[in-house]
Amino acid sequence: MVFLTVATAGSPRDEVARMIEENGYPFPVLFDEQGLALDFEILGYPTTLYLDQGGTIQFKRQGFSPSGYESGVVRRIDALRGEVSGSSSP
Repeated sequence: MVFLTVATAGSPRDEVARMIEENGYPFPVLFDEQGLALDFEILGYPTTLYLDQGGTIQFKRQGFSPSGYESGVVRRIDALRGEVSGSSSP
């Protein structure tokens, strides 16, 4: 499993680097310098995409609400793991 963050087109690299350092983010941060987020219909931030092993988007969530966030992430990851192991449970 890999977690990535994408800084959208126009995000100042120095500000993003400062935020990464200040918050101690342990995951890679990519830069969308070509504005490709629009190709994936990223219209709100944050947007979370869950991809299967083939790279197909299986789940998409826009926005953030702390209520139920962790359980929602666990459900989606478990569903993707079930797909990998051949299980049919949601």
